[in-house]
Amino acid sequence: MVVLQSATIVEDSACERNHFSWDNPRLSILRVDEDESMRTLAKRILTEAGHNILFASSGNEALAILKLLAPDLVITNLVMPYMEWLELIQVLVKSKPDLKVIAISGEFNGLFLKAAEVFGAKATLEEPFSPDELLEVVARVAATG
Repeated sequence: MVVLQSATIVEDSACERNHFSWDNPRLSILRVDEDESMRTLAKRILTEAGHNILFASSGNEALAILKLLAPDLVITNLVMPYMEWLELIQVLVKSKPDLKVIAISGEFNGLFLKAAEVFGAKATLEEPFSPDELLEVVARVAATG
């Protein structure tokens, strides 16, 4: 495991290659969530599907990473410490308009998810979700231009 600006690059020892190699034909994904169990779930689902994944535990970490790297998409939880509920999406859309953002939340009966789309998220996913639901949303968003 490698640490970069407080974020974790996931290595799959079975494949003996770094899953954050930008030349991999699969997607490079930044997963932003303060909940370690949700990051672990994302690691399992997305790396098993062959995607490169990088983690940030806060919006501030995500912004620091995005100054250095250019993932294909960001999957972010909406309710996190240190940033207002839609602030990260607003900053991402303004500073990187081509970046595809998927918003995830299990809070407030999905009200934040509707707002996330208004503020620029390409898709939303309500928690709890199945691995297939996550992969379907990722594939759908990746296919958009």
